[in-house]
Amino acid sequence: MIPLLLLPLFPIGSGFRCPAGFEVAKVVPGGTSVLPNGRFLTPIGERLYTGEDLWKVVCSPDGATVVGIHDGGFTVYAKDHPERQAFRSREIAPAATFTQDGMNLLVSEGDEGELAVYSVPDYKKLAQISVNTGGYKDSYLNDVVVRGNLAYCVDIANQDLVTIDIAKSQVVGRVKAGREPYSIALSDDGKRLYVANIGLFDYSIVPHSGKTLRGLSKPPFAFPSRESENGVTVDGTKVPGIGNPYVPDAQSIWSYDLGSGGMPTLAKQVKAGLLIHAPADGGKSVGGSAPNGLLFDHGRLFVSNANNDTVQIFDPNLKLLKTIKLSPSPLVAKLRGVIPSGMTMSRDGSRLYVCESGLNSVAVIDSKSGAVLGHFPSGWFPNSIVMSPDGQTLYVATQKGIGRGPRGLLNPRSKDDERYGLSDMPGMIQKAKVPSDAELKSMTEEVLRNNGIVANARPSSWPSQIKYVVFITKENHTFDGIFGSLKGANGEPEYAEFGMNGWIREKGKAERLPIMPNHTKLAEQFAIGDNFYMEPQASGDGHRWLVGVYPSLWTTRVFYAGWGFRANNNAKGRLVSFGSNGSQIPEDYLENGSLWEHLDGGGITFRNYGEGFEFPEVDEGPAFSRSGAGEIANYPMPAVLYKNTCFEFPIFNTNIPDIARVDWFKEDLEKYRKEHHSIPRFINIALCNDHGTGPRPQWGYPYVCSYMADNDLALGRTVEYLSHLPEWKNMAIFVTQDDSGADDDHVDRHRSYVLALGPYAKKGYVSHEHGSIMSIIRSIYELFGLPPNNMFDALASPLDDMFTTTPDFTPYTHVEADPRVFKPEATLDPKDPQFKKRRSMPSVKMDDPAFEEWLRKRKAGSR
Repeated sequence: MIPLLLLPLFPIGSGFRCPAGFEVAKVVPGGTSVLPNGRFLTPIGERLYTGEDLWKVVCSPDGATVVGIHDGGFTVYAKDHPERQAFRSREIAPAATFTQDGMNLLVSEGDEGELAVYSVPDYKKLAQISVNTGGYKDSYLNDVVVRGNLAYCVDIANQDLVTIDIAKSQVVGRVKAGREPYSIALSDDGKRLYVANIGLFDYSIVPHSGKTLRGLSKPPFAFPSRESENGVTVDGTKVPGIGNPYVPDAQSIWSYDLGSGGMPTLAKQVKAGLLIHAPADGGKSVGGSAPNGLLFDHGRLFVSNANNDTVQIFDPNLKLLKTIKLSPSPLVAKLRGVIPSGMTMSRDGSRLYVCESGLNSVAVIDSKSGAVLGHFPSGWFPNSIVMSPDGQTLYVATQKGIGRGPRGLLNPRSKDDERYGLSDMPGMIQKAKVPSDAELKSMTEEVLRNNGIVANARPSSWPSQIKYVVFITKENHTFDGIFGSLKGANGEPEYAEFGMNGWIREKGKAERLPIMPNHTKLAEQFAIGDNFYMEPQASGDGHRWLVGVYPSLWTTRVFYAGWGFRANNNAKGRLVSFGSNGSQIPEDYLENGSLWEHLDGGGITFRNYGEGFEFPEVDEGPAFSRSGAGEIANYPMPAVLYKNTCFEFPIFNTNIPDIARVDWFKEDLEKYRKEHHSIPRFINIALCNDHGTGPRPQWGYPYVCSYMADNDLALGRTVEYLSHLPEWKNMAIFVTQDDSGADDDHVDRHRSYVLALGPYAKKGYVSHEHGSIMSIIRSIYELFGLPPNNMFDALASPLDDMFTTTPDFTPYTHVEADPRVFKPEATLDPKDPQFKKRRSMPSVKMDDPAFEEWLRKRKAGSR
């Protein structure tokens, strides 16, 4: 028998590592930026900055003006006015176009349900045309095209194609579209319209009757299942099913004939991309195709399918001519993650340009043969592209520009930064000369290097003794916010609001006390990464990253520029808007699914605590069960997750103490052991109270930071419990946040941390290798001997440098909370162990803007 200490590490994985290596994330205007996921950003051409979350770029018919549509307004760059011109408006949607004569700009005003008409070149608002007429309300215009005096818009909320007479400023027609009509294109001859429907299901508000009170304590059914198709009765309430995803309404392309008067009539419907459960590179497709971009040019219709990484070409009658698979290299040929979106065409129709949102690049395709000729680098998350009328210049809209950079009073943006005076993360229009074939070769190599898609002789290595993995996820903190004072780490002590020597900055106090001592003790006893980042900006997409899912085009658009939730069964498109609630519904299932499907497919047993059923507008206030949730609509849960979730464990709800969550977790795990004679190989635990909410001294929370102390104590108790299990000798634990929240950080706004705990974690070790959420996901897969699930986890650096072959089986002993910060005995009521009274109180929403602004003012006002 080989002695335990001499067992070798075993190599797993492809050998990919993010190109940043040990570089920190950095924003370099005019140079090479390092993104939070460790990839490089080297956009070619001129950089024209806009407001945040840039969604659309349009060019005037004469080529003299380019306009970017973004949150809060639009930005104009004109040849005769070279400086940036910013125009504010109401809630802007990513729908805009110039009229054919170039005299007006049409812009959707989002949640207002209006199409605004602006004059050119002074951009004065001439009209606001409401489409909430004739009994319709809650409209949201997501895309628009123009033919003469008629504007055709897709109303994603009411799921209609709307015709507007611009001269009369009124709606002149509505016809049905499919589910969540997302984009629209007009044929070359102006005789036909095409609509891409990105939605899958029509959801319904659950009747509030019987024992359901304000909703259901858990999702009514799994998907796929017979119940999800046909409906089910829960607690005496009949919950309608959602049908099947194969109907013509779902993720499809519809064509409309335009008569002599220009009024659309439905002509044909076809499905786009791979159907759910169809054969795919990863087995069977878990999610749908997500058709999003439409382009009609030179007699053909081009459709980009974001989840399948394909572009399909149809003839005018929707006969499929060709499917082009976008994959940057044979090294990643079977992995998805390109995310094709916006498209444009060369003037002669020979070259198709496709935004590759997941690669920060643009693909150049021979439009006749379908061959991918190469790629050129763009800004962060390109999603819209347009060719100038002279065919010489490409304008690319990138949602996130070149990134964020540091946040905090000690690290202001310098005046020599070309983004000085702009918002936190400006969008960027990339103005680039059309690359020649010769230039394209070197640019393609640059795109591959930027994304780390290169042969690498450094496979990861892990202690073979690790058989169990626990993943503990928390809420909204940067590295500096908790660990800014940690010895040996790249920290800024002044920003350490919640660390061992944290700040009380409330009720007129400015005093330092230990707020999260267990976090510091765990970092000192085990390993921590200080060059670790969150890909997301907030919880809505953060919780998707936490389950191994990169946000699809649907997710990204709904969350960052989406139509707000409204409980209107007549405006079905409104029911999918999830805000900061982070659980997937079928519309954003990826082709290869998530962490859950990958574990299940690999035969890995798992148990989930607190993730996966925080659906759109879930009621997290006056709850009526330990789940902390009141599901108000018939959203399904992924089938493999549904059967492996403890619904007695609360989702996000700050009314329920994290220390209670720990007790309920232990209770369920011991029950699981008795039933299965073992614990699951993988355990997921969500401890969310470090999000914080308002003080409640009567419950033991005298300050906002008291919730961080509750969370810290819960983490310490959880690790202590796990370290006394027999499986501890074969266990690895990862701890991180869902996003970096409102804390300051001197390196980058996206920086957070990862703790690696367990007998094989290096002791007192600070890792400086660049990592991200997907580094944890990749590490989980590799520890279980599983291959990558998508391009994002495959290209992230694993966390193997935080582990050793020499174990230390010493258990962890938690640190009690400082009673001046948090009083556990006050928050636990022996007469109300289920917290029925507590759960009857309102709970703050995730990423509540008012609460985060209060936190920022609290910090700034005390310095």
